[in-house]
Amino acid sequence: MRERQNTRSSLFLIELILAILFFSLASAVCIQVFVKAHFMSQSARELTLGSGYASSAAEVLAHTDGSYEAVKELLPEALKKDGTIFFCYDRDGESCSQKEAVYYLNIEQTVSGSCRTAQIDFTDSEGGSLYRLTTKVPIARKAGLSE
Repeated sequence: MRERQNTRSSLFLIELILAILFFSLASAVCIQVFVKAHFMSQSARELTLGSGYASSAAEVLAHTDGSYEAVKELLPEALKKDGTIFFCYDRDGESCSQKEAVYYLNIEQTVSGSCRTAQIDFTDSEGGSLYRLTTKVPIARKAGLSE
């Protein structure tokens, strides 16, 4: 009679071990899915920030002469270094000092003929490009000038 009770308890233990194994595998898969979802959400948030700030900068460049002074008049948080206009943003996407910056928006401009080309890059603190926008703006000719 005792042998029969032993097989029942060992069968129950095997079933319990299999159930624990199944649930641990399922939880491992769920954790991986949640981690991937978190990184995708963060990436989408950075892309949204970058596209918004880059398009705002492109609008400012399109409606000004592109000089640092003109950009600073419309976007007071603008900074300048080595001919490049740039902006610093913290983790929440708010304007901040260069020391606290997590994201940067860099504007590099070149003039060729009657067109001004601006390369606008939204990067992280390591310099990895998160969003890039290239825009071309025609240079307005002043009235009364003849060629």
